Amino acid sequence: MKKVIVLVLLAVANVLNAQVTKTSQNLQESENSYIVVDRTRQYRVDTTCISVKSSYRDYMRSTYHIIRDNKLGYFDIQIPQDISYMNFINVLEQDEKIVDIVIGSYGQYNASINDLKSSNQWYLSVINAYNAWNLNTGNSDVIVAVLDSGVDWENLDIGFGNDTYQNIHLNHNEDTWIIDNDPTTANGIDEDGNGLIDDWKGWDFDYNNNDCRPNYFHGTFVSGIISAKTNNNYGIAGIAGGYADEGVNILPYCVGKSTPKPLVLDDAIIHAVDMEQE
Repeated sequence: MKKVIVLVLLAVANVLNAQVTKTSQNLQESENSYIVVDRTRQYRVDTTCISVKSSYRDYMRSTYHIIRDNKLGYFDIQIPQDISYMNFINVLEQDEKIVDIVIGSYGQYNASINDLKSSNQWYLSVINAYNAWNLNTGNSDVIVAVLDSGVDWENLDIGFGNDTYQNIHLNHNEDTWIIDNDPTTANGIDEDGNGLIDDWKGWDFDYNNNDCRPNYFHGTFVSGIISAKTNNNYGIAGIAGGYADEGVNILPYCVGKSTPKPLVLDDAIIHAVDMEQE
């Protein structure tokens, strides 16, 4: 029997984590659906698609309904409507051209941050940020990919505000948008040839487009903690937000507008690594 991996996508303490188990036996049926139990939390399984690994690309495309695939050899497959979820897993397990099966579950975003005033940023003292800023306040050569609900790069404390800089990473291998904060004004050309058209300011892997601004605040809050502009007389102080100048740059990705979706997370990670190598 093939190894079946259950991928649990979870945002804990504002960090997106993935946990896996080695068997589908962790699946439990609940109200015509399935859940995965991890410690005291339950996560709903995404029964619309499943991810598998195979080196037989042409065979996979001719045999299954492929939603997307990546360079690691994983294919996201749509579950057919005429077969049950578990029966389809059994079909995949019997397919000798498939070597790995990944079952994804929906995670959740931790919403524990609720105060935007820098005077109440108690963690800055806890991590000794004030002394650290004597050494370095944030370098724009450092790029931090945030895989979350998306990032509001119109936020004045992260994007362009009353100053001339922003702490958002721009893909200089793509042509700039005509209007800086309007992704619809892009030229519709994939200049860098990575398959993501006009990914000048990150990418929305949930809706597969170049507008990763969120419906849910979590990704923007995480980005602000990392790189909100420091000493700009506005909002909060990012840990590496610069000092009245450019700080660490955020590379924004959306891996689920309202909840993190497990089967797009790998694509976002791969894209972030590729951006680092460019």
